[in-house]
Amino acid sequence: MNRKTKGKKSTFVLDFVNKVDSIQESFQNFYETTILSEETDPNLVYDILDNIRNYGLFTSQEINDWSSIFYQDKRKDDGILQPILNVVIKRWEGLSQEIKDESRSQVSNYCKLYGYVSMVHQFDNIELERHYIFLEYLRKKFPVESMDKLDVSNLVDLESLTLEVKNKQYIILENQDTLFEPHSYGTGGGKDEEEFDLLSEIIQNINDLYGNVPEGTEESSRKLLTDMVNDEEFVQVVNSDNTDSNKRDKLKKIYEGKNIHTLDVSTKLYEYFENKENKDRLIQLFISRPDLMNQLRG
Repeated sequence: MNRKTKGKKSTFVLDFVNKVDSIQESFQNFYETTILSEETDPNLVYDILDNIRNYGLFTSQEINDWSSIFYQDKRKDDGILQPILNVVIKRWEGLSQEIKDESRSQVSNYCKLYGYVSMVHQFDNIELERHYIFLEYLRKKFPVESMDKLDVSNLVDLESLTLEVKNKQYIILENQDTLFEPHSYGTGGGKDEEEFDLLSEIIQNINDLYGNVPEGTEESSRKLLTDMVNDEEFVQVVNSDNTDSNKRDKLKKIYEGKNIHTLDVSTKLYEYFENKENKDRLIQLFISRPDLMNQLRG
């Protein structure tokens, strides 16, 4: 999006992938006035929090204790926040799959709704804020059992860009207002039924971002990833309460120890995974997405 500024006569939209119909449909809703049919009810925040409490994942005392630690003036890192969160996760793991999906969805709903409504509505209840902060930390610890296609694009720094104009076309939008209904919050977990071969997905993303692994070494690349995620020390480091910097240092040693064995297969494969950029990106992927290990370990 090229916003209007001094010296620019108009605003233009540059789209890299979408088809004309898709662009038209997406922008039409916001071409004229966008209207919300009714206000979002702030009381929904209380309703969702009550639903979460009914799962028995935590006690009021645990919320108080955790909040006291969170607001400590001398708290240096988040490591001391983890014990209570880990206890809650243990309780969650003991629930049925259906209740786990529902409770995880409700926690996400609460964080999203409170974060939105609190910007436009003044809540005179400190407990809502305390639960919001606690649940934001908690939901980061939920394992993801089903996922959309893996996206590692946020781990990439753009170093070069080539622009080529393929076609120019005007898209006509209609002069009409759009009416939206307020978002509704159910209890479903919203599980994605489509299954992905995660190893192939990771390899494909690496190929797309950094160039293909050496021809004929795809299976060896999968084996390297499998060996890493099945290494107990590797798993312990990723799931530890250490800082990301400390994790990176330890994981790098394990990674390099595993990669040295690829020399038996291909020197080019070894050099590919030993490349600093590839190594750092892959390690950061597992640090930011520890749930991938459980899925890859099968």
